[in-house]
Amino acid sequence: MSQKLLKKLHEYKWSVLALVFILGALLESRGGLMALVPIVRFLFPLLVLILLFRLIKGRLSAAFGEQLRKATEQQRETMRQQMGGGAGPGGHDGNVIDLCPKCGSYLKPGHRCSK
Repeated sequence: MSQKLLKKLHEYKWSVLALVFILGALLESRGGLMALVPIVRFLFPLLVLILLFRLIKGRLSAAFGEQLRKATEQQRETMRQQMGGGAGPGGHDGNVIDLCPKCGSYLKPGHRCSK
């Protein structure tokens, strides 16, 4: 992270230096400092709104991410149970599930097609 920041600062070194000189000149006198007050009054509520938005967004994404993770894990567990427990890498453990070509239901012993 600091490498990226240093690289950016190196790219914009003259702009940063000019900004430092301008702010230094404004802060040197009382009139310059008073000229910054309207800008600060404008930017402060925006800064507060941005920080609140990021805080709320982070909390909501964390909560919904946790809900999604739980739902996905529950769905996977349900699929494992339906597949017969120890499903291997191919999605099955050697047992083949036969389906009826007419009705599509499971072919259990004693199956009678309803169609």
